Amino acid sequence: MKEFFKELNQHLEVARQENRARYGQFFDRLKPGLDSARKLERELGKRLAHRFNVLDYMRTDELGLSRIIADLLSPEATHGQGSLFLYRLLDHFHDDLARSELDLADAQVFVEYEIANQRRIDIVVRMPHVNGKVFCLAIENKPYAGDQEGQVRDYLDYLEQEHASRFLLIYLSPAGEGPSEWSLPQREIKHWRGRLFIMPYHDQYGGDTVVADTYRELRARVSLSNWLAECRKTCEVEKLRSFLKDTELFCRKTFGGYDMTTDSEARAVKEYLLSEPQNLTTAKAVFDCWPEVVAHVSEQFLEMLRSKIEVSLNDRLGDLAQGLDFRYKYKGEGNRSWLSIHRGYWKPFQDSDAQWDAGRRASIVLESDGTGFSNWWFTIRLPLPESGLANDGDRQRFTGIQNINSGWAAFGTRGYTYVDSRFRNWDPLMPELGQECSGDGGKVCEYYVRTIVEFAVYAIPQIDEIEGKSEP
Repeated sequence: MKEFFKELNQHLEVARQENRARYGQFFDRLKPGLDSARKLERELGKRLAHRFNVLDYMRTDELGLSRIIADLLSPEATHGQGSLFLYRLLDHFHDDLARSELDLADAQVFVEYEIANQRRIDIVVRMPHVNGKVFCLAIENKPYAGDQEGQVRDYLDYLEQEHASRFLLIYLSPAGEGPSEWSLPQREIKHWRGRLFIMPYHDQYGGDTVVADTYRELRARVSLSNWLAECRKTCEVEKLRSFLKDTELFCRKTFGGYDMTTDSEARAVKEYLLSEPQNLTTAKAVFDCWPEVVAHVSEQFLEMLRSKIEVSLNDRLGDLAQGLDFRYKYKGEGNRSWLSIHRGYWKPFQDSDAQWDAGRRASIVLESDGTGFSNWWFTIRLPLPESGLANDGDRQRFTGIQNINSGWAAFGTRGYTYVDSRFRNWDPLMPELGQECSGDGGKVCEYYVRTIVEFAVYAIPQIDEIEGKSEP
């Protein structure tokens, strides 16, 4: 038996060495093609500026994107195309919606449309109907943040009360995610079929849904990037076509993860993989282990952030930095990942359904929403109301509540702040993150450390003053 396992281990070691050699040769042969492709990309960039995108210089938070969409839908906007773009969008919804009965030329478009209970619908388009009524197209824009409690249900109730069956509500989310259970309970979804549609910013799966079947019948037949492409094709104004193209590419890059490889690089890789059949076997092995590589690099990067944040806070806060607890967790696609700073004696949350487990107490947090494109933001999470942070005097410290859930609130001038669009999506940044982890950081690490330290320096003294400067 001993000899059997010895011989088996020898065979396994030979196989491992052969695989390592094969993988090494695979990448060595691929490198010249990639180098040539990158040289071509640099030349194209110099001559054509083909990777230049005007949206890189614009406001692309939730409100900024809502204003772009609303302006394209407005017949009175400066794009000069009248109701053309509105027509193209309505063409994808509701087979029995007779657009001939709607006066699209006189449509009115509103951003942040206020309804009851201080709710605001992101985009509302009111179109006169031949029967003297008004048909309403509403869009709830959710590119980054989650829902508030009862939010989508309140919108639907309002629209039904005001317009009976003459309305559509589009829930616009990154990859076709539906409203959360506490925003619209699943048991109520059936009631809103034909009136509620879920539309992705970009459908990276070519129409094949990969999210919960609960929302299958509510999914729109078009993504925002598809609509922008259709608008571009039907528009004859070159200046506007260029803007539509940039907006479409922004949606693909930000919500589809297609900025990882240039077109030239993709062609070079494709040609190399197809040049020899055995290359496909190696490529499949690389593809299969990529999620584990992403998890490993992400965890390494979070650990590097934790270490550098701790050092920076010691420098900035001195004695106030003593007793801080730094935690992080990478949970992978479909789950929230986070890095938190808190004290163990800050009072805990009461939300037993919290998706993160950083002690469930007041914290300065970097977190992602758990979707495939790994959208990250910074926030200050505070419990309600046991710690006293919900009273008016303490709210003034943070100049207003940004979001309230059943057990916590995000406060402040620094309530929710989305990560800069250059660093928000970790998928295309994996090579850069890996390089920074193998060294001593870089521009991505520096940005994250600087920003979360600013949050912490702002929040920690104020939370300490409310909760007590030292452990009871």
